[in-house]
Amino acid sequence: MFPTYLLDSTVEFAALFLWAEAHNKPVEHRYIRARRHAFKRPDRWTPWDDEQIPAKQFYQLFRMTL
Repeated sequence: MFPTYLLDSTVEFAALFLWAEAHNKPVEHRYIRARRHAFKRPDRWTPWDDEQIPAKQFYQLFRMTL
């Protein structure tokens, strides 16, 4: 226990001030570097080379106004 003569408002204020200073530090975000690996692009679907889509349906699906 603290002696009663030390528990005045000045000491309490100083203790609260020091406690607040110790706990108000900015949060340090830590960056963890991920492993580096090569990215392989997947094969792309090219609708103009797809034999399963008839030409008429291809035109209906992918037409653009000129």
